[in-house]
Amino acid sequence: MCMDNPFSAARHVFVLFRDLLITDNELRGELENAIDMLRSSYNAAIYENRFIIGGALEHLVVAAMNGGGFPARHIGVEIQESMFLPIAPLME
Repeated sequence: MCMDNPFSAARHVFVLFRDLLITDNELRGELENAIDMLRSSYNAAIYENRFIIGGALEHLVVAAMNGGGFPARHIGVEIQESMFLPIAPLME
């Protein structure tokens, strides 16, 4: 395995994880069921829901990797300040 590329190690782990999903029917089944539940809970035709689905899917894959013996964690950016504007009173 060539480690010249900074993504080589991550790709290698993903190949090992993929191979585990091929052989571990229980783990694969649990992940597939979770993805099916996610897909049926949100309408992906609504553009904004695609972000929700994508974010949730990231967490499902991390959980499956941990369940398969691959230590993993979600490294998304934490909200550092409120992304929401204060709601102005409708009538003053």
